[in-house]
Amino acid sequence: MAQKAVIPCVLVMAYNVKAQRAYFKLSGARRSDGMETIEIPAFEKDNELYTWISFIADDRPSIAMSSYTGNIII
Repeated sequence: MAQKAVIPCVLVMAYNVKAQRAYFKLSGARRSDGMETIEIPAFEKDNELYTWISFIADDRPSIAMSSYTGNIII
């Protein structure tokens, strides 16, 4: 029996260190889509957020270590 291919989903997070607020998407686009977004509220304007990305398989027990992707100013 052939094994079904596992196509990971993206997990993304943005974190405001000063205000200790996090924004995230736990089950986002497929990795093969090459893009994901997070909605950040307007009150975060001019604030610095730090971002991370990871991938999780549909079976959920398989998850990659997260990677820091840099900081942004909204």
